[in-house]
Order: sequence, then structure tokens, then C-alpha cells
Amino acid sequence: MQQDIYFRLGFSPSLTVTVTIEVAAHYYPWRNRMRRAIKFSHSLTACLLVGLLACSFLPQRAAFADKDEDEKVHELMEKTHEGKKSPWKKAVQASQANPIDWVTINQALPRLADMSKALATAKDKDVRDAADGYVTAVKDLAIQANKRDAVRARVALTALSNSCIDCHYKGGPGGKLD
Repeated sequence: MQQDIYFRLGFSPSLTVTVTIEVAAHYYPWRNRMRRAIKFSHSLTACLLVGLLACSFLPQRAAFADKDEDEKVHELMEKTHEGKKSPWKKAVQASQANPIDWVTINQALPRLADMSKALATAKDKDVRDAADGYVTAVKDLAIQANKRDAVRARVALTALSNSCIDCHYKGGPGGKLD
């Protein structure tokens, strides 16, 4: 392998001397190996990035889809049970009055029925299984409100409260959500 080196002598461009140097072949084989190694590392990095991106986006779509479908349960749970003006609180306050305020209970029943329907049709099997007590209690409350039976309506509200406690505080799936 030869390499030409040009030297300028003095200040004149015409006094250029060409020196040819014979370079030993064992000095430059590392260049080819380095080029191959760099190309390989770039290719490997590109493949890993594409694979990582492909793998990371697919499971997230499934997770977001599951979350979106059960988001209705969480939203209804909050709107139906939390706050002083929630249908649940209004129904409990109406049942504690003497005589029972049937108008307020009848106003709260559609929202409680929507919540029981959302729980019964939830995507999560544990939530559907735990919803049985809630669904039954809401149906009983609706029947007793139509009959205007104060004692059994209070019993149905107590059963509804107990189903909430069982799910959220006694090892049900509601305790895992908070």
C-alpha cells in the first residue's frame, strides 16, 4: 500500500516535492473492521428501536381500551355516591326522615339503577360478581318505594350500604380501585 505525501518547500508553490512512502499493510486493516462494526452497531440499534417501539405501543392500546370501558363504572360511582348532593346521600337522608320522603327516593332511583346496570355489565368479571348485592338491593328499594313500605325500604337501603362496604372495604374489587 502506498501513500503520497506532498511537502512544500519554501514560499513558492512550484517547489513542491512528492514523497512516496510505502506503508506496511498491517497498519490499516482495523479501518475495515471498524467500518463494519459501526455499520453493524447502527443496524442493530435501528432494529432494536423499531422493535421496542412496536412492542411498547401494542400493549398500551389494549390497556387503554380496558380502562376506557370500565371508566363508565368509575364515573358513575363518583357521581352516584360521592358528595352531599349525590343521589345516594339524598336517598339515605330521605329514608332517615320521619315520614320517609318518597319523592326524593324516587328521584334517586334512576341514578342508582344506572349504577347497578353499569356494575352488572362491567368488563371486569370480579366487579360483575361483586355487583350482585348492589343490583338486588336497588331492585328491592325500587319495589319498596313503589309500595311505600318504609320499613322494607330502609332494609333495602341498609342492604345497599352493606353491598358497598363488602365491595370497597372487605376485600372486594372496589377496594383495589381506590
